[in-house]
Amino acid sequence: MRRKTLLFLFISCLACHAWADAIDSLILAFDNKPSVETANRFLDILHRGGLADEPVTFTATTHPDTLRMQMWYWTTEYYHAIQQYERAAAYGLKALPLCHAGGDRTTEGNLLSVLSICYVRQGDFKNAARYAKQCNEIDMQMGDPDCISSSLNTLAGIYMSNHQPEEAEKYILRALEYAGKAGNPARLAVINGMASEV
Repeated sequence: MRRKTLLFLFISCLACHAWADAIDSLILAFDNKPSVETANRFLDILHRGGLADEPVTFTATTHPDTLRMQMWYWTTEYYHAIQQYERAAAYGLKALPLCHAGGDRTTEGNLLSVLSICYVRQGDFKNAARYAKQCNEIDMQMGDPDCISSSLNTLAGIYMSNHQPEEAEKYILRALEYAGKAGNPARLAVINGMASEV
């Protein structure tokens, strides 16, 4: 699940099944007293609603830091999906040091990407660029040209939103280069769209 965007189906399911209150209650319960049971109930709802692609289940042997990191990561994804960007960012910042300490580079990259988008939505372009650059650093280290092109495209979008087309141009040209290496026509189409805007 890389760079999740708002899921209409997920939000529709929340409305139809009145899950929003249950989710908020589970998040609050976990914050007050972290437990495997609460985390599993929360993630089961996200999976049934379509936000989590695959079921995630924890056991009594799950390390407490891993449990908190995953719970807060998915809470970030949840609040991002329902457009509560300030809350999403707050949970993302709680999860980030645990991701980094645990060496989970993929989750850390995903989290940094979501954080950057949350800050864009709040009009905080400085922090948006900061987290997008950190995401790109991870992508470069991992060497996946598709992810690299995505994070470079995000950076171009941030600078365009902040009325800095010269900065945006630097990133979008590099994004096009990596998108060509990735061989992903859908990604290339998105990046060409951003390039034409730049």
